[in-house]
Amino acid sequence: MYLIQKYLLILTSRMFSIIPLVSTKKLPCYYMTINFLIVNNFKINKMKKINTHDYYLSAKSILPKPLWDYIEGGASDELTIEMNTNDFKKVQVIPRRMIDIKNRNITTSVLGQKIQLPVIIAPVAGQRNFHEEGVLGSTKAAETAGTINIVPTNSGYTLEEVTKNTTQKHWFQIYHYDKKVTKDLILRAQNAGYSAICLTVDGERTDRRERDQRNNLKLKDYTWGANLINYPGLIQNISLKGQESMATITYNTIKWIREITNLPLIIKGIISPEDAKNLEEIGVNGIIVSNHGGRVTDSIQSSISALPKIKNVVSRDFELYLDSGIRRGMDVIKSISLGAKAVLIGRPMLWGLSTNGQKGVEDILRILREEIDLAMAGCGETQISQINPNLVKYNFD
Repeated sequence: MYLIQKYLLILTSRMFSIIPLVSTKKLPCYYMTINFLIVNNFKINKMKKINTHDYYLSAKSILPKPLWDYIEGGASDELTIEMNTNDFKKVQVIPRRMIDIKNRNITTSVLGQKIQLPVIIAPVAGQRNFHEEGVLGSTKAAETAGTINIVPTNSGYTLEEVTKNTTQKHWFQIYHYDKKVTKDLILRAQNAGYSAICLTVDGERTDRRERDQRNNLKLKDYTWGANLINYPGLIQNISLKGQESMATITYNTIKWIREITNLPLIIKGIISPEDAKNLEEIGVNGIIVSNHGGRVTDSIQSSISALPKIKNVVSRDFELYLDSGIRRGMDVIKSISLGAKAVLIGRPMLWGLSTNGQKGVEDILRILREEIDLAMAGCGETQISQINPNLVKYNFD
């Protein structure tokens, strides 16, 4: 009952901008607590948001605890989540001075496609749980910012609905459930106009997400299963078995996918330099250095600390991207200096989406764009394409 009243009162305060007009001195402690929650959540939601952490606070104040834990939680003790952000602190910049930095350019290209900032939206499943606009909102926000969205298979809207409501070329992410489903999804993506396929390879088995277990979280099928309704029994199998419903992925699987599509192929979920080297030899176009945001297996190496060794074993033209832990524009600069072509954002996108749908995601991207530009200026850099390892020093040991 308390939680119901809490959320009703918070909702009322947001709808009518009510700041309690009565003195709390004569109210029982119970109502004083609710009064505080209303005022506190109202202030957080209405405050000016100047960085991604402000959106973190806003989303936390809005979402029910099970959904908030779904965003913020990870595998087991969540050590990898902590390492993903903390290891960026181990990278220090060595700025250059006496350089004309008046004219700066943060544009780049990914797979030959120009984007206005080196930030891509990650393929986050179930976005419709956080705002009705879901992946439609995040994709439109990406377009407004001049970048791309990696549209997830596990979505509340079909991949065809996304392209019908947008204009730019985006990438499509797939899991490998079985060969029939995988091939059909790839063909659908090709026919719908997607410009690349992104295969996630680190989702096959997971540690327990203990927050979700405690909350007994069950996401509604319509929020993530729109692309899968034409495959009999698949949604039910995923709901029952979770990640264990996925087929095993080997190098032969990737060779097979490489053979059935002419679209560029990106592999997401790589931390090992050996895997990166082997994938380049197979003929994929690039990889996303990622530990799935610490959500699949705990104690995995952070993405940023894995990036330098991976960069050392692949060719110059093999495109590297990074996700997991990006919170600031300077994080983007550090990632690029260590070898990334661009970075992906997942949780920050969801904070924006939860707060204000498409407009919230647009603002997250605006904030990062401004921070990237300022970070470049502070580092004495004028071109994203010219940033190199000489900009930073680091010690991940």
